[in-house]
Amino acid sequence: MAANTTIGGALSDSTQKAPGRESGRAAEIDALVHAGRSGGFAIAPDAAGVGTNALCLVSAHPFRFQFGSGSQRLHLQEAEHAGLKAQVVRLPGLAFDVDSPADLNQLDRQQWLARLQA
Repeated sequence: MAANTTIGGALSDSTQKAPGRESGRAAEIDALVHAGRSGGFAIAPDAAGVGTNALCLVSAHPFRFQFGSGSQRLHLQEAEHAGLKAQVVRLPGLAFDVDSPADLNQLDRQQWLARLQA
């Protein structure tokens, strides 16, 4: 299997200290793009570590995108097949998605949502 690199620890700490959540989300997207450029492919899994919430693909090779549970594993296999060096980017903003009523409740509690509604 192609080498996978996990990125996230140091940036996670810095995004939590950012002046606004918007700048934290932008930093996470920048991290994903930077990782994608370094190996041709970067993936941000969901919080459960099985799905895919974001991809950065910097390659002219054909790539088959996957959806649903298990898509992270399938995307990593597809990257390997294309000869890309996969970078796994684990960051809290990119990991969050809404798959269940509990997730929706968590979204309601997000501080940034309250600012958007004001």
